[in-house]
Amino acid sequence: MGKNGSGKSTFAKVLVGHRDYEVNGGSVVFKFYGYIMPKLEMVNIKADFLNRNVKKGFSGGEKKRNEILQIVVLGAKLAILDEIDSGLDVDALRDVSKPLAYTFLLLDFGILLFWMLL
Repeated sequence: MGKNGSGKSTFAKVLVGHRDYEVNGGSVVFKFYGYIMPKLEMVNIKADFLNRNVKKGFSGGEKKRNEILQIVVLGAKLAILDEIDSGLDVDALRDVSKPLAYTFLLLDFGILLFWMLL
């Protein structure tokens, strides 16, 4: 945060390597991995998942895990999930359910689930 003209947008462009800027020195340390790794483990996702394009070539279970990961990372207070079990095998359903139960029980989190009964 900062006032207008303080360089927030310029700094963001430098961080992502915008071609209009040349960095001559210095370093930046991201603490992203320390933050995201426990959450990846919670949802049973391997670290190489971070190097893939979002949802490109993902299995049904990977898509669901990615959605749950987003909920956990964003710190949502409520998730509305429609047929969360659709297209999942037993193992994938367990991987998706576990972090939901954790966030619901320990992090003051609400879940509204919809699914079809046969």
